[in-house]
Amino acid sequence: MQLISLLQTQNVAYQLWQLMFVSPSGRKRITVSDAAKLGYSFNNTLSRVYLRAPYHSNESDFSVVSGVNMNMITSTSMYRQRWLLLLIDTTVSCPVDGISFTDTTLTWTVPSIIPTLVVQESTFLSKTILMGVDGRVVVNPEEKNYLLEHNKTHIEITIPIGAEGGKLKSSISGGVYGVIYSIDLFLEHTWTDADWQTTKYTVVKSITTPFMPQIPTVINNTLPEERLFNVAFGHFLPDVSLVAIAIGNVPFTPREAQHHGFKIYETPFSNGMKEFILEVSFDDLYVLKEYVNRNETKYTLLVNYTISVGPEMTLYYHSAEVECVVADIELPEAVGYCDEENLYLAIPLFGLHQYWNLYLGDKLLNRHVALINGYLAATNSTHLILQIPLFAVGVIYEVRELYSNSFFKAHRTVCSYSRSPTVTVCCAAVLHTLGNLQREQL
Repeated sequence: MQLISLLQTQNVAYQLWQLMFVSPSGRKRITVSDAAKLGYSFNNTLSRVYLRAPYHSNESDFSVVSGVNMNMITSTSMYRQRWLLLLIDTTVSCPVDGISFTDTTLTWTVPSIIPTLVVQESTFLSKTILMGVDGRVVVNPEEKNYLLEHNKTHIEITIPIGAEGGKLKSSISGGVYGVIYSIDLFLEHTWTDADWQTTKYTVVKSITTPFMPQIPTVINNTLPEERLFNVAFGHFLPDVSLVAIAIGNVPFTPREAQHHGFKIYETPFSNGMKEFILEVSFDDLYVLKEYVNRNETKYTLLVNYTISVGPEMTLYYHSAEVECVVADIELPEAVGYCDEENLYLAIPLFGLHQYWNLYLGDKLLNRHVALINGYLAATNSTHLILQIPLFAVGVIYEVRELYSNSFFKAHRTVCSYSRSPTVTVCCAAVLHTLGNLQREQL
């Protein structure tokens, strides 16, 4: 019964409260119920009166204090009962800006003295200044790399972007990847003056940085000695996930990529960031290969990443091209020899022999050319053997007088797509053999 009576008494008292606002348009007196319709919240207990007012209301006004824009409401809460009239100054004044940013920090600035709250500034005496995050006082701000500074005109709180207590969020703006940092700060300033014995001024401020572009980087950690592309893609917040990847314009989901033989995994960092690692063999079907110089191959990996960003799961695309040149071509070292009727060319079958073509002079030696000219080609476990008759088309003959002997010379050429190592096979015949040939022709 006592509790019900107390609540009824407070309810009756609540109905007796009125609010008087003073603004540039004049004075306005309304009941608390009418004030609630305008967005105000008023409450009272046995020990305190509580007024909550919206920003930019018709009864509010703006002023600039020490370079900071302040939104203020000058009001008096009145309680009247019979011959009793209780007046309480419920003027409020809050900063609406005072936020500045650099690439690495955010700073919140609040005036040290607010004229609407301190009528006699000469009697003002600051007692304590505290800061907090998420509604909790931070006793030693410097331990968290926060900076709390104050002088006669300003109080400043500086927070490193990404510092503990705030939240980083990935975002996409205009097709560009970046991050946004937000933190909930509060400032508590206690002072005394001649009008009020003690005033505790508390301001809560939610601060969000502008969009900060952070173009992802692709780092080539390729290991040529292992014939393995190792590509790092990052750095990202935990709210980013890899949803697809294309190798050589062929799309894969992460599961499909793993099944194909690609290796994809995440590497976390101590600061909460992460990167995606992709490993692809040089010998993979989707790696481009180009033969350069005399004994080198250029391997090219074309990658297109698709990632999901932030809680909105916005898709972001990023392409990369990674190259590696490796001296991995072993040039064929053919060996030539002869007998009385044929020239022979033996070519080892190791390495990239399948990429090499045989030419006779400037003509490609294919099956048709071999057939009409009587050439024979055979392979064993180690070599390709090319047999050419001594007097076949394509053999070059030279007559030289050297110790009463002459010799026949055969010229064979082996070449690649872009470079042409040359092999020459020479066979000697005695002079009288040539003489017999000449006499028969005569």
